[in-house]
Amino acid sequence: MEKSALLEKLVFEEYEGGINLLDFKPEFKHEIEELIIPDEWNVVAIKKKGFYGEAPFEGCQKLKKVTLPSTLKELEEAFCSCESLEEVIFPENLEILGNWNFRDCKSFSSVTLPQSLKRVGFGNFADSPVYLSEYTDEDNGCIYLGKNLLKCVINDFDTLGIKDGTVLIADCACSDKRFSKVIFPNTLRYIGSQAFYCCNNLEKPDLPESILSIGEKAFYTENGDLIKSIHVTDGYFDKDGKLVLNKELGFISEAQLEKAKKQFDGYLLKIYCDSECSYDNSDDERVEDSHSSYSSIYYRELDLLNNTKALLRIDGEIKGVVFRAYRTPRSEPDVYPFIFDDTSRSMTLGYSASHSSNYITVNKISLAKKGVDEAPDQGGYINFEPSTISTSI
Repeated sequence: MEKSALLEKLVFEEYEGGINLLDFKPEFKHEIEELIIPDEWNVVAIKKKGFYGEAPFEGCQKLKKVTLPSTLKELEEAFCSCESLEEVIFPENLEILGNWNFRDCKSFSSVTLPQSLKRVGFGNFADSPVYLSEYTDEDNGCIYLGKNLLKCVINDFDTLGIKDGTVLIADCACSDKRFSKVIFPNTLRYIGSQAFYCCNNLEKPDLPESILSIGEKAFYTENGDLIKSIHVTDGYFDKDGKLVLNKELGFISEAQLEKAKKQFDGYLLKIYCDSECSYDNSDDERVEDSHSSYSSIYYRELDLLNNTKALLRIDGEIKGVVFRAYRTPRSEPDVYPFIFDDTSRSMTLGYSASHSSNYITVNKISLAKKGVDEAPDQGGYINFEPSTISTSI
């Protein structure tokens, strides 16, 4: 099929400097057998539009073969229930294979994943023959695809030995298992979110130095998190003096986190309410009660572990923190950096919270120095610019 003719049959949107390919137009959804996406279209993602959008290319009954472009970085909930799909050719640079891709693809029995992956989600090959074709008794009850551990299917052993050469463990791959010990290979780089979630017998694991990234609640048990999954991201200043953050996150030790925490000793978050919102301060003995108006203020202890996405490294040294901020509870966090040694640099941060049955929206935050008896001092604030969106940290 000519590229121009194919383009007219597709639905897409602009996305992060490229294109997010959403689906075939409805009238063409059940007629195309092969989809070859050209590199020059600059398709960087194939994922649904918004949280409630439709899954891309779901239920394309005649689709047999897909060739993905070299520009593609992310695949999420794509090609579900394509019952005739037999072959997918992945690009060498794909970084994220999200959730539920290829679920219920009854003819999809073999797949080769690229070595570039940094995250593999859950349910990607559920109800398809891939799991059955890749499972062997010699792999300690685990299903591997290439250098990726996708799923642990057996529960009746005490020690899990992950195969040498494994680079990535998928999201939820080993959750809800009874083993008490995991032996990790020195090749492992990425551990997915909730990879060992609710493995309540698990001892605190000995992780190799090769680890670059650990997903949220990867080792969360009924006793709390066994590993604090704190990361570091590199940043640099461009020619205009603007701070640029690189997306590559690296896992850091708790010792590094403790060192960074000391930079925030003596500070509280000072939170300014929007003029149309209110906040009940009656249970905060450090400050006077206040209601309504933009000048309403309350204070909150700064929890570096839970309020931040990453520590910020510039020129190889930890120089600040990247705040974790969400537009909605289910969205990916936006990031807002704060630099330890540059208090004059203004950043943008929005905040939303729930307290005393009042939902508030705040569009300005400061770091306030603690004064006598942990009460906020009236001076020494480090200000953020007002935000145009309401987010939560």
